[in-house]
Amino acid sequence: MLSFFSQICNAAAAVLMLWLPKIILDEFVGDRNITKIIICVAVMAVSAIFICVVEKITETLGFRLSHLQNHVRIERTSKMAELDMAQVESPAVHDLSALAAEVNNRGTINQVTNRVMWLFSAIPMLITTIIILAEVNLWLVPISVVFAVASVIVSAHIEKRVFENHMYSETLFRAENYFAGVFSNKDFRKEIRFFRIHDWLVAKHEKKYGELLANEQKLNNYVAGVTAPVEILSIIKDYAIYLYLAFRVLAGKITIGMFTQGFQATGQLTSSIKSVMDFFTYFTNESRYIRAWVDFMGLKSNIESWKGDGLIKEIPASDTAEIRLENVSFRYSDDGPEVLRNIDYSFHLGKVYSVIGANGAGKTTLLNLIGRLYDVTDGRITYNGMPIRDFDIDAYRGMFSSVFQQTHVFAMSIAENIALDRYDGSAEQKEKITSILSDLGMGDYIAGLPDGVDTQLGKEFDENGVIMSGGQLQRLSIARALFRDARILLLDEPSSALDPLAEDEFFGLLQSISAGRMIFYVSHRLLSAALADTVVFIKDNHIAASGKHEELMKTCPDYNSFYMAQAKYYKTAET
Repeated sequence: MLSFFSQICNAAAAVLMLWLPKIILDEFVGDRNITKIIICVAVMAVSAIFICVVEKITETLGFRLSHLQNHVRIERTSKMAELDMAQVESPAVHDLSALAAEVNNRGTINQVTNRVMWLFSAIPMLITTIIILAEVNLWLVPISVVFAVASVIVSAHIEKRVFENHMYSETLFRAENYFAGVFSNKDFRKEIRFFRIHDWLVAKHEKKYGELLANEQKLNNYVAGVTAPVEILSIIKDYAIYLYLAFRVLAGKITIGMFTQGFQATGQLTSSIKSVMDFFTYFTNESRYIRAWVDFMGLKSNIESWKGDGLIKEIPASDTAEIRLENVSFRYSDDGPEVLRNIDYSFHLGKVYSVIGANGAGKTTLLNLIGRLYDVTDGRITYNGMPIRDFDIDAYRGMFSSVFQQTHVFAMSIAENIALDRYDGSAEQKEKITSILSDLGMGDYIAGLPDGVDTQLGKEFDENGVIMSGGQLQRLSIARALFRDARILLLDEPSSALDPLAEDEFFGLLQSISAGRMIFYVSHRLLSAALADTVVFIKDNHIAASGKHEELMKTCPDYNSFYMAQAKYYKTAET
């Protein structure tokens, strides 16, 4: 409402600025009525001050629109967490997300609001300038209209070209932005220094930036080539009208005040027509980005949104539980190779399963399917005889806790990193966290920290924050999984950064908590196979054998060779 009032005031002030200078100039060469001149100047000054005050008040309240703009940004970024893994990994989805981000980058919400307000100020100005020019020469109206329409048509064409170019350049921009971010990404710091690849990466970045720059330059050249003729003709038009009005003054047809008023009115008429037409062309052009935002926000996940009526939302506690894969096959894309093929197997509560196989065999994929990060391509997975698709995704995932290959921590306290969204800051909860960390061999380390489990991880927000080693971070990740008391644990290389003593303690801990749990353990350290209740050996994308370690060593030559390839070095060292 205040913005609307502000635009109405601006429109009124613009009309006054067309009439009052004319009156003042005519007084200079006419009656020279000083009182009338003072009144006109006073009205102009008061209106200018009033407009200034209204605009400042509008600016102070403008944060509401900024808040709405920020809300739109948060909605878009949080949407990624609602999508399935397959969608998040799709370049097409990333490109669509980037186009949707332009709603924020271009300030679309603010612009739409402002342009609606501008429309209300442009219409009265349009009517006023037509009346003024009709008094001078009616032909000035269609001349101004023609140039205004030409300018709007060119602008609309350029905006369309800009959008098309944006769609093409988005992939280039993401690649350029990726290489630019490598240098500040802590995950790459050691590789850059040890392998001396700084110059190589700089060259990669410069190549992508060069491609992006060339594309932008091509667009800029096109824009300049299209707009230059229109702008040059517009300048010629302005000075032709200026000269025409000057001749009219010399001929005694109009006053000096009308000369000034007429020339200003032609500019205002062109501007007003453009504002009115831009109101519609802007929505046509901006609708492309709005459509991208709507399309992105409208993406439907097949898994993460698997909630609502008709699905099982509560899974009853049971001393027995079975996850069964029935002739399951999986590929990551429709035209991709099969990562798992014809898997037919049952897993039971109270057992530790060691999933063994070469790189690329499908071990991690198996865990992803069991946790329903992806849906199977063929076959089905059941829990206690019921397809897992019959369960509400939150209820189903609520049975799981996981440790994956890469450990990610947040710039928060140790306790918050372990409890995550369940953190309540209670002494009881902190005691539980401390106990878990002690079981993982971190008791002395935590006790030595000034703030214990309340110590901040990282130095992003606290210069006293701690930087943990890789092994410590992995233990923290394991603690995060154990804290949730989940019935099913998915552990993918959870001990890769642990020293032998810490790993031995961890295996002992797993054995002690296995009762009442189903534990999946993926590791290239085959000690886990010897300690597991059941070894699941994957080869050529299917389960080649399963059973106790000792049995497979006798009955499965492939497993025996796989195990001995690692074990022989320990035996050599012992002798």
